[in-house]
Amino acid sequence: MTVELGRYGIWRRGSAVSPEFAAEAEALGYGAIWLGGSPDGDLQGAESLLAATERIAVATGIVNMWKTPAEEVAASYHRIEAKYPGRFLLGLGIGHPEATKEYRSPYATMVEYLDRLDEANVPAEGRALAALGPKALRLAADRTAGTHPYLTPPEHSREARAVVGPGVLVRPSRRWCWTPTRSGPARSAARSSTSPTCTS
Repeated sequence: MTVELGRYGIWRRGSAVSPEFAAEAEALGYGAIWLGGSPDGDLQGAESLLAATERIAVATGIVNMWKTPAEEVAASYHRIEAKYPGRFLLGLGIGHPEATKEYRSPYATMVEYLDRLDEANVPAEGRALAALGPKALRLAADRTAGTHPYLTPPEHSREARAVVGPGVLVRPSRRWCWTPTRSGPARSAARSSTSPTCTS
């Protein structure tokens, strides 16, 4: 089952998203919440947001492949999917080289990690890959629901779409800000951290 992410989503560090925030985002009509900042492989943060909501999807952006073994992530994925079918997307990636001393061939690491998720029966349509270059983008198209690039210009989205082809997820992180007019955790966060009209 493909996860329905809607037209607009919110990307925030996992530590900045509470169940109350998620419930309000859902009430405002957002389709998905992306948990950034390399969430833990137990995925407890994602599960708590799903428990507090009824329809909004939750995605990781991203679980770092260096940080958590694929088998642990797979067990967490299956636990969540059993409770909240079709509402969780496992966003995966290798992160930045400076973040880990074990960093080695990024492409080989991604292939091996996806192989291990396959062995653990995590479906391709339930995961997305943080992919930037053509080789990684083709891997994302072949072995996941698509790609979730981070901090890329609009031109990259066009290039990614050309590589992966139609019908494959290309969900870049972009920033759209608004001025909230009522109170609530999502609106308060927007008021304190953004200007009324900022896009990137």
